[in-house]
Amino acid sequence: MHGAHEIRLGDVFSNEKMAKFYNTERQGLEAAKISQVIKEHQFKTYIESKEYVKSKQILKIVDKVHGRAMQTKL
Repeated sequence: MHGAHEIRLGDVFSNEKMAKFYNTERQGLEAAKISQVIKEHQFKTYIESKEYVKSKQILKIVDKVHGRAMQTKL
């Protein structure tokens, strides 16, 4: 039995509004996680753990920003 706030994967594929809702929820969860790792000074480690972040240029920028953040009280 599905709860009032559960989304079936089949609904996501067959219903554009459900797909948008699902994507919005996932982005919200990711934003909450990023906020948490920033507070814990673990953002660089978090980004490096993501498979989709393979660009050395992105990691170089993250490293630079992370260094600045570690010097500043958040």
